[in-house]
Amino acid sequence: MRSSDTWLTVAAIGGLGDSLLCTPFVKELRLRYPGRPLRCVCSSAAGPIFEGSEGVDRVIACDDERIFLWAVAGPGDVVFCPYARYATERVEGGECRVREVARLWPNRRERYILDQMAAFNGMELVDHSLRMPSRDADAAWAREELGQRSLPVLLVHSDAGSSQKRIPGETVKELATRLAKGFDLVQLPGQPPDNGIETLSRMPSLTQSAALFALAAGVVTVDSFPLHLAAAVSTPAVGVFGATRPDVWLHPGQIGVRSEECEVCADTPRRRECCEARCMAQVTADDIAAAVVRVV
Repeated sequence: MRSSDTWLTVAAIGGLGDSLLCTPFVKELRLRYPGRPLRCVCSSAAGPIFEGSEGVDRVIACDDERIFLWAVAGPGDVVFCPYARYATERVEGGECRVREVARLWPNRRERYILDQMAAFNGMELVDHSLRMPSRDADAAWAREELGQRSLPVLLVHSDAGSSQKRIPGETVKELATRLAKGFDLVQLPGQPPDNGIETLSRMPSLTQSAALFALAAGVVTVDSFPLHLAAAVSTPAVGVFGATRPDVWLHPGQIGVRSEECEVCADTPRRRECCEARCMAQVTADDIAAAVVRVV
């Protein structure tokens, strides 16, 4: 049930990366509405992003369609939702249904994602810093997991689960060869095991991942959560892009690599028509390695 209309609500609808992108708006809402309690509604997986964070009074985990109810602003409500606005309506039989009344399509604009989200919600964001909590125990875990090494660690996240956010395995192998003299390339469990990169023995929690990324010299990642996590802990990053716009999703100081032969198709009908993800295959290991040398 909805509680008092004095609450400020951050409805972090989306994946882990989308939730992390919501963190600057916690501080912004606090500045705009001092004295009002603030709650964050998110998936249970994203809960650690907000739990224990400064300015968050309550975290509500919701893993089903009821999360959209929290994004509906009633009288007196202040609700931040990153990509859409929602309203309720009565349908046949008297049932209440949530419907989308407005949608932000980030990849249709050449503008930084946080500024797009702010404008969509009628705000002007002052502090763009992403926030990801981490504890001393997480840092100790990360140091133990990486161990003593003679070369700096480069974390690699090559596969976010879709063909348009996946660096081909051969490209990753070539990248490992090109950077072998300067870095220890390491990836988290769950990434392709046959790409020539060392895989950590244990899957870290979100807060352990933050500590791990903070210890790394740099990160190479597709457009997904690790790109935003690197920004949150101030670790240099190279983003490898396919269907999405680098100028939208990269954070200050990060470098993007993308083929110019394919047009951006995210948030357009063309994305549904593309089954080959040529955009990712056209990015070479040399392109990525050159970007690593520039940013790390």
